[in-house]
Amino acid sequence: MPFSTDAPLPAGSRTGVITRLLIGLQVVLIVAVLLGSLSHVLRLRQDALDSHLDEARAHARVFEEQLTQTLSLADLSLQAMPELIDGAQIDEKATARQLEGMLRRLLFLLFLRSLSIADEQGRILVSSNPDNVGQQIDSKDFQPPREGNETASFLRIGVPWQGRDLADASPSTTRSPIPPDSPNFFPVIREAQVGARRLQMVAALNPDYFINHFSHHIDPQLTQVEILDYHGIVMLSSRVDLMPGSLHLSGSPLAEMRDSEIGSRAEDIDGGRQMLSAYRASRSYPLFVLVHIDREQALQQWYAEAKITLAVTGIALLVIITLSLLLIGRIRRGLINEARLHHERQLAAQVFENSTSGVLVTDAERRILAVNPHLEKVSGFNARELIGQTPRIFSSGRHDDGFYRQMWETIDEHDIWRGEIINQRKDGRLIEEWLTISVVRDSHGQLVNYLGVFEDITEQRLQALRLKRQLAALQALNEIATIKGLDPREILRHGLRLASEHLHLEYGIISHIDPAANSYRIEVQVCPDGLLADNQEFPLGDTFCAEIIHQDKLFQLVNAAESEYCDHPSFREFKLASFLGTPIRVDGALYGTINFSSRQHRDHDFDPSDLEFIQLLARWAGAVIERMRAHEQLDKARAAAEAASVAKGSFLANMSHEIRTPMNGVIGMADLLLATPLNAEQRDYAETIRHSADGLLGLINDVLDFSKVEAGKLEVENIPFAPAEILHDTLALLGHSAGTKEIALNGTIDPAVPARLIGDPGRLRQILINLVGNAVKFTSVGSVCVHFTGWPDGDDNLRLQISVSDTGIGMAPTVIAGLFSPFFQGDASTTRQFGGTGLGLSICKRLIELMGGSIAVESTPGAGSIFRVELPFAIDRSSALARPASEPGTQLRDGLRVLLVEDNLINQKVAGALLGKLACQHVAVNNGEEALARLREETFDVVLMDCQMPVMDGFEATRRLRAGEAGSSSQTTPIVAMTANAMQGDREACLAAGMDDYLAKPVSNAALKQVLIRWSNGRV
Repeated sequence: MPFSTDAPLPAGSRTGVITRLLIGLQVVLIVAVLLGSLSHVLRLRQDALDSHLDEARAHARVFEEQLTQTLSLADLSLQAMPELIDGAQIDEKATARQLEGMLRRLLFLLFLRSLSIADEQGRILVSSNPDNVGQQIDSKDFQPPREGNETASFLRIGVPWQGRDLADASPSTTRSPIPPDSPNFFPVIREAQVGARRLQMVAALNPDYFINHFSHHIDPQLTQVEILDYHGIVMLSSRVDLMPGSLHLSGSPLAEMRDSEIGSRAEDIDGGRQMLSAYRASRSYPLFVLVHIDREQALQQWYAEAKITLAVTGIALLVIITLSLLLIGRIRRGLINEARLHHERQLAAQVFENSTSGVLVTDAERRILAVNPHLEKVSGFNARELIGQTPRIFSSGRHDDGFYRQMWETIDEHDIWRGEIINQRKDGRLIEEWLTISVVRDSHGQLVNYLGVFEDITEQRLQALRLKRQLAALQALNEIATIKGLDPREILRHGLRLASEHLHLEYGIISHIDPAANSYRIEVQVCPDGLLADNQEFPLGDTFCAEIIHQDKLFQLVNAAESEYCDHPSFREFKLASFLGTPIRVDGALYGTINFSSRQHRDHDFDPSDLEFIQLLARWAGAVIERMRAHEQLDKARAAAEAASVAKGSFLANMSHEIRTPMNGVIGMADLLLATPLNAEQRDYAETIRHSADGLLGLINDVLDFSKVEAGKLEVENIPFAPAEILHDTLALLGHSAGTKEIALNGTIDPAVPARLIGDPGRLRQILINLVGNAVKFTSVGSVCVHFTGWPDGDDNLRLQISVSDTGIGMAPTVIAGLFSPFFQGDASTTRQFGGTGLGLSICKRLIELMGGSIAVESTPGAGSIFRVELPFAIDRSSALARPASEPGTQLRDGLRVLLVEDNLINQKVAGALLGKLACQHVAVNNGEEALARLREETFDVVLMDCQMPVMDGFEATRRLRAGEAGSSSQTTPIVAMTANAMQGDREACLAAGMDDYLAKPVSNAALKQVLIRWSNGRV
């Protein structure tokens, strides 16, 4: 009985729609309030403007009436003036007195300045102001104009005049208006026919009268008044920007005013200041009254009211927005809560319908109200069969009443119960389930429903067992993968043992298979009974592995007796009832198999984790076998390399021995020859032989040093030495060669270089001799300079820099690039001028790097070269150079008895001659056996022992001598090796055999003398 909810629109969407609708209504309300407020404010503004404009119209009407009445009074006054004339002739004095009297009677009319009578030409005849008499006034431009030549018996108005009265005034023009502070007036004229004469009655009107009158009725800050004639000329104005006589209006605005006579208009003054103007034409005269209202001043009160209105509106809007937001928020929360509840109901319905657990809902009386599909599936009952029943329908009878009583007591106390239960399906089968019963209460805490959730734990138990098996497999694989400290074969064996224990199969084998030969060979195995052994072979067809090879995939057998393999040799002869195996691939090719077997059959199939386990194990075994093969190949390669190195060393040793043996004769005989009286030609020949031999010896030494460098057998000493002595010895050694070529050879030492350093003086001397020798060899003209300098490199260390510069042939950059490579020749052509092996600089560089230093070169072809060497040395803080504990003397004792053991007759002859020169007595024998025999018979001070001799070599003879076979008296006789063996380790081999010192052939007279002095009479 599924749960369902009907909703045309998702709750979340409905919430959004309603929220947007409320926000829209809020916006509409706000806009309406704003628009209403703005409309009200604008209406107030317009009302203020209309009110002030109405006021201006009223003022214009009042001022027009006053103006018209005043002009009418002036007109009446002018009409009465002809009566003052008695007869055709004008009595000026009498008329003037009458005009004055008339003006005094009209004092209350402040608008009059003077009254005058002028003739037809405009000359003032009489005036109330005597000063006016005689003045001329032109009335042709007065308004309204005269019609033809008729007498203008109506009031005409002229333009403003600047001055107090006609006597001191002049009419203004539009180009020359009257300044604001200047006195002015405007004249009016009325013509009259007196007898035969046409006279003009003139009145000067005071504009201040009108302005003062207007100012009593208006606010000067707000309202301005002006009077214009029909030509737009200012007659008078309270505006300071309009000067009497100036042209204010013209064109269409003036024509519009003439046409309408009454109205209003807007205009800008003072650079944008707006004015509202009401105008009204005089009923009787060609004049306009204009009343101007300052727009900004008129709106001041409106501004204040608008601010208050807008402030109140803003506060109201704020309150409305706040209240509406609160309302929207509350409504939205309610909608969200409703949507959440709706979603939860939907989710609950989906969970109920799609849950992988069986779910049922009962009422408070435990009658089933609803079940989900999974419960129908698991129980076998459909919903119609369960609705209205109680959960007792699932009872299996496996639980007693006490079980159920305790269950409901727990539910009553805690509102929930969890535990395992065995229920019964409709078909009678039992199922193990994990049951959870919970109580559902309403908002008042009343129990309304029970909710039961059934989980089938049968599969979970199987899954738990499988998971446990997988974890065990992972643990075994991890333990196998981390096996260390064993050779590859034992690693495989240990891995097989761990895997066998995990699979519970007692036999484990890694095999190598040759399908073409039908061969199955055990590489590594583990078995409890010792029936199997490594490298044991069987026919492939007699093993289950033939199936693995045939199928090329994993093969498993649970119970051979009940399978098609019941007659297979592996079961019939070896009794293997269960089997699991898979191929091993090495370098992508089939190598063999890894398989496990047992004589016990299995009750169930192998777990999938076991199948994956053995496949991963096969990959691991293949990787180990690959490494094992690689190690075997590496061992073979190493053995071959070591054999080649031994062969190379043996060859070099033999070549050194074979070359040095005749060289000993050549150099020895040359030295002996040079010690005899010779003429110049003979001495030249002998020195040539000696120098050639030295060159050949240097070549041999270079080859031997290079072989030592290649073998990595060069060693560096750390003993005290004096840098100055090294430099002195080098210059002394090569001074003869430089002198022969007539080039300068000199050296300097910077005072910063300490007197004593600690390092390898022999290697330093070798480096220096090589660099200086090359400089001398490649320099024909000029000089070779050697300079020692240095700087501190820590507290007790020095960085020594040696510079060797020459003025020789120099080198190109291409030559410098390969200069330190072995066997490199700067000029390798057949016509090259300078000889050499090309090993010297390569050996130097290796020695310098071995000593922790560096070498660099700068060179210019034809200008010479500079070699710079930097080497680290420790500073010797002791007071003097260390000397051997027993430094030998400088004199050789006469008659020293020496036993010479040498198989080469030439070397016997050379050594005998050298010993004779040193006043030594010697006896020569051919091998070690003869030496032992002679030592048994005679006593000698020193034995010079060759190493390689027939019958008995020098090593064996020395060991027997030290063992006492030549007698106890000769057992401690000093033995000096004198051999052509000069390879690395030869000296050590001689000392290890019991010899006391070592001389490499060819032996020089000085070296022989020093060693005899050192060891004569047993002194060391």
